[in-house]
Amino acid sequence: VGYRHMCRFFSVTVWSHPAVQQYDYIWRMDSDSYLYDKVGFDVIGAMKESGKLYAYMGSFRDNPLFTDGLLDFTMAYVRETYCTGEVDVVGVGGGNA
Repeated sequence: VGYRHMCRFFSVTVWSHPAVQQYDYIWRMDSDSYLYDKVGFDVIGAMKESGKLYAYMGSFRDNPLFTDGLLDFTMAYVRETYCTGEVDVVGVGGGNA
């Protein structure tokens, strides 16, 4: 329930909160977020200039303990369970699966 409330607050409720009424843009970072280096441009200025209302950046790698072999397993399952022909997934790992 807590996560659901947090998501609702940051996607809906925060915009009507009195503390943010004076701002046109808000940059929110999770408590476990961090910047690797200096940001080389004005993020808010770039958003404003291009007419953007929302932006995000996701940069992570899954732990190989949980992902090694997952694509092969999934493709084999799909082929055996649902397909009579060849399954083609483009762009996974730089090629077809």
